Amino acid sequence: MIRIIPAAPPPDFYEKVELKGEKWLLLNEGNPKLPRYWASYSHDLYQRYCGICAYTGTWISEAGMGFDHFLPKSLYPKLAYKWSNYRLTSATINSKKLAKTGLLDPFEVPDGAFRIRLDTGEVFIHEAAFADKEQLARARAILKILPMNIVQETHLKWLDDFMCGEIKERILRRDAPFLYSELQRQKVL
Repeated sequence: MIRIIPAAPPPDFYEKVELKGEKWLLLNEGNPKLPRYWASYSHDLYQRYCGICAYTGTWISEAGMGFDHFLPKSLYPKLAYKWSNYRLTSATINSKKLAKTGLLDPFEVPDGAFRIRLDTGEVFIHEAAFADKEQLARARAILKILPMNIVQETHLKWLDDFMCGEIKERILRRDAPFLYSELQRQKVL
């Protein structure tokens, strides 16, 4: 996991999603069945984050993407229509995250906070990167919910393809930025 830089919303998002959502919430207070106004912007979310999953730091296909409400819409309905609450993720990761809270936000990951073992693909925490115990606890919580076998396999596949010459360094940098940064840190590149 690497820090994801928040992307700007589409120009018409405020009018078509935020305002519309706010009006609906005012008229339907307490109704848990929120209209999915954000759904028509899934392609925009995908494009603005270049197809990179906020939790794995690897490219995902648009067909396999999830539209994560970082703070769950079931618990924070007023944030359901805020662009700043959306994270691009794989559908698999999103299905594991569900309505969990107390997780490290991909927008707030300290530099060097997560590392990858290149022999196993395992993601682990570099504790010294964290400023406080609360942030470290949120990082541990995120690792507990990630389907680690899928994450490890993904890293190993990217690494194997790169080492065998099947993909170029520029592709690895673009499509697997977390792994690429680890290869740089570990002086493989």
